[in-house]
Amino acid sequence: MNEQILVIDDEESIRFTFQYLLADRGYTVDVAEGPKDALTQLEAKNYDLIFLDLLLGTHSGISVLKQIRQIAPLTPVVMVTGAPDEDTVSEAIRCGAFAYIPKPVRQETLMTMTAKALDYRGKLRKDS
Repeated sequence: MNEQILVIDDEESIRFTFQYLLADRGYTVDVAEGPKDALTQLEAKNYDLIFLDLLLGTHSGISVLKQIRQIAPLTPVVMVTGAPDEDTVSEAIRCGAFAYIPKPVRQETLMTMTAKALDYRGKLRKDS
C-alpha cells in the first residue's frame, strides 16, 4: 500500500490525528495548514485522496476545492466540517467533493471513508 493522502485543516489536532491514524494503516500522509501550503504540495506531488476542511480560518474550503479540481480533477476530495450546513455541503458536492464527514471524526468513519474514496480513485484510474 503506497497511497498518498493530503490532509488540509487549520486545526493542528485534526492534522495530527488524521496523519497518525492513516499512517498507522500504511498510508503516506502529508498535511497542510492552509490553502497556500496545500496548493504548493498539490503542484509538487500527486495524491490519491484529499481530506479538506470546509472552513480554513478565513478561507473557504469550497474555494480551495475549486482550485484542487483544476490541479487534480480525478482525486477524490472528502470535505470535513465541524458545522455541517446543508447548503454548504450541497455546494461542496456540486463543486466536485466526493463526500463529507462531520467533526468530530470517529476513527471508524475515517477508515471507512478512506477505503471508499480510494476504491473510487482506483476505478477512475482503470477507466482513464
